[in-house]
Amino acid sequence: MSYNEGKMKYKYLGYWKTQAEAMLALAEYNRDPYSLDGNTMTLGELFAQFMDYQQPKVRASTFNGYKSAFSNTRPIHHIKLTDLSVSVLQTYIDSCGKPYSSLHQIKVTLTNVFGYAERLELIRKNYASLIDLDRHKGKAVKAEKRPFSPSEITVLWNMAETDSMARTAIILIYTGIRESEFLSLKQEDVDLDRQCFQIQQAKTAAGIRTVPIADCILDLFASFLDNLVPMTERIFRYKWNNAMKEYGMKHTFHETRHTFISMMAEAGIDERITKSIVGHTGGSITESVYTHINLAPMLDAVNRLPVYHD
Repeated sequence: MSYNEGKMKYKYLGYWKTQAEAMLALAEYNRDPYSLDGNTMTLGELFAQFMDYQQPKVRASTFNGYKSAFSNTRPIHHIKLTDLSVSVLQTYIDSCGKPYSSLHQIKVTLTNVFGYAERLELIRKNYASLIDLDRHKGKAVKAEKRPFSPSEITVLWNMAETDSMARTAIILIYTGIRESEFLSLKQEDVDLDRQCFQIQQAKTAAGIRTVPIADCILDLFASFLDNLVPMTERIFRYKWNNAMKEYGMKHTFHETRHTFISMMAEAGIDERITKSIVGHTGGSITESVYTHINLAPMLDAVNRLPVYHD
């Protein structure tokens, strides 16, 4: 609190569910006071305070989402709250060149940050909530999916025995499974004698399926199982991106799946077999009818894929 013409003037630290939480927050503030003055506080300083407040209250994924979105607003972090307006925020949004999905997350994050500042009476209005994103809808351009070329697959084959990520890429290229399916794969899901593995969990009935293991990757798959270590999506993507840089390639994980589908088409494989293996619904991707294909024809199909190996 402060004094104004002989009267006490209060500033709010925030709102808490219980008195115990509020007293703890007050004790922390008294031990390490932070600025509650909107005239001097910058957007970056406000966000740091907001994150300290949010960390014990939200899930880790939400917390990390705030950090990721706010990092995209770095050019305006230094601006004082008193100098921020709808016009300033809108100008940045319109000129930053981010895709619509990123802009939406930025707006959501800033709206929460400004809502926090409004509750503390650091600002009078939540300007972030007035950001207009309508003009950016439909502008997002999907990155073109590029299958691995025969020469790139050859490079991966040549490294697969000694390089775990090259081995992983080859396995993915010849199975077409999704990232989530790969990361959730367990040893008990795999039957090397029958040359197949099971996808046990999926969003659709078509996603729960048997995936054949081609002859050419059977030994690689056995080696993969012997060294199977649980991995988070974040760690896997970090390893994947580093490996692609090391190999001089520019491919996303999903492009292994695209490569598999392309190779199946080029080999003249019945589309129903391809969709059964990758977990698409029958007839067309959006149909609800799912055609079950036995393992034998699926194995025959993947064994017809080209093996680009020196």
